[in-house]
Amino acid sequence: MKIIIIIFFLSCSLLLTSCYHYSNLSYQAHGFNDLDYFMQQMIKGTNYFKIDVSQATSTSCESHSTWDYVNECEYLDYFTICCLGLRGDTASAPIFNEPFNTTSDLLRLLNNSKYDFIWKKGVQLAQYNYTKYIAMNFQYQHSLSSLTKYFLFELLHIIEVRSLNIQIMTGSNDFITKYEEKCTVKCDFMEKYIADSNVIFQSDEYNISGNRIRNFNVDYQKIESYCLNGFPVWPDNFGLPYFFWEPSSEDSIKYVLNAFRNESCKKTELHNKNDDMKITSNLEPEMIEVISMVFFFLIYFIRYFRNHSTILRKF
Repeated sequence: MKIIIIIFFLSCSLLLTSCYHYSNLSYQAHGFNDLDYFMQQMIKGTNYFKIDVSQATSTSCESHSTWDYVNECEYLDYFTICCLGLRGDTASAPIFNEPFNTTSDLLRLLNNSKYDFIWKKGVQLAQYNYTKYIAMNFQYQHSLSSLTKYFLFELLHIIEVRSLNIQIMTGSNDFITKYEEKCTVKCDFMEKYIADSNVIFQSDEYNISGNRIRNFNVDYQKIESYCLNGFPVWPDNFGLPYFFWEPSSEDSIKYVLNAFRNESCKKTELHNKNDDMKITSNLEPEMIEVISMVFFFLIYFIRYFRNHSTILRKF
C-alpha cells in the first residue's frame, strides 16, 4: 500500500512539472497591469485576465508613462486628462507618481507580431491554443469620452483585423451599453463599431436582459449559499466558467475549491452543471496551479482508494 501511495504522488509531481505550461489555469489574473508582467503570466499559461484602466492627468502621462500624444487631452472632472493608465486607481484625483503603462502600450503590444504564437488564430502553438479572455475594468465614469472611444475602437479593431484569439470582457457594462443607447439615435462609425461588438458582460446572479453573452461573476464568499440554494439557470446558455472573486490566501482558495467540487454541490436540483470555474485573484499562477492540482489529485486519490482499500475507508 505504501508503495502505491508513493508512486501516486511521484506521478502527480511529474505531471505538475511536465504539464504546467499546457494547462488551462483555473483562475483569472487580476491587476497585472504592468505589461511585462502581463506577458509573463500569458506565457505561463494564464488565459483569463482583468486589466484596470484609469484616467491620468497630463503631468502623470508626461512624467511617468510612454504617452505618445495620439489623442487630444480632455478636461474632465476639473482635471486635464491626456491618457488612460493601466492602474487600479479609483482616487478622485487621477494623479500617478510612479511609472505606468497606458492603453497605447497595450494596443502596440497586440499589434506586434512578436507574440502571435500565443494569441493569433492559426499560428498559436499547441500549449497556447486557447482563447484569451481579457476583462477591461474601467475605474472612472466617462464611458463616452474621446480617449475611451478611441481605445475601445482600436482594441476591438486590432483583435478583429489581426485575427487574434482574444475575447474582451468587462464588468463596467455601461461602457458598452452607453454606445448602444447612443446609436439608437445617432452615432459615428467608431461608436457603432463598439456598440455592435461581441464584448462579454460580467454579471452577478441576476442576468440583465439583452442578447449579449454574460459571465457569472460573484464574491467567493457566496459559494456556500449557491451550493445550498442552487445556481441560476442562465449561465448554462453561454458555456463560460463560473467566476468567484477574490480569495487572497491558500485557505480561501481551498475553501472555494472544496465547496465547488464537493458532491453535495453537484446535485441536479442545485443546477450546478458547470465543471469549469475560475478563481479571480492577483496571486501568482504557480500558487493557484499547484494548490488546485494537488487538491484535486488528493480528492480523486481518496475517492479511488476508499473504494479499493480497507485502509482508507475510515476517511
